[in-house]
Amino acid sequence: TAAMGGRAAQELVSDHFSTGAPNDLTQATKIARDMVCSYGMSEKLGPVSLDDEHATVFIGREFGAPSKHSPDMARQIDMEISAILTERYAGAKQLLIDHREALESIAQALLERETLEESDLRLLLEGRPLPLLPDPLRGPTGAPAKPTAETEDGSRRRFGEKPMPDPEPVPG
Repeated sequence: TAAMGGRAAQELVSDHFSTGAPNDLTQATKIARDMVCSYGMSEKLGPVSLDDEHATVFIGREFGAPSKHSPDMARQIDMEISAILTERYAGAKQLLIDHREALESIAQALLERETLEESDLRLLLEGRPLPLLPDPLRGPTGAPAKPTAETEDGSRRRFGEKPMPDPEPVPG
């Protein structure tokens, strides 16, 4: 359910999906596959190990290795995994609908602050406001901020600070 939360929030808020969800979907699918194949957590297929892992001796071995399952069993496994993912996606979406106000306040706080601490999340989930951000013209203590200098690339930094590399450089 947690892994489906980002995608469900995107659908609720913007009615479309971005490319940000692939890792979450991969994680959710792996968990669902493990539930069905490794842990026997499928009511339809029962308490049986359906792992189809092969000892990979060299890269590409899995492409030539035969499956332990018949095509019908593989289809049943896929259907069970899909059912779990569909059910958990619906659960994530319903949680977000039920707590839409918290979703909106967290989204707004992220737009303003970029990151949130656990304490910030707790305040927002309790419906309480976050502490004010420090004034950038004054330091966090209220004292005037250190003067800034323009660097060769036009960015600004405080005197005495080393320039920070761009965490996500844009090509071109």
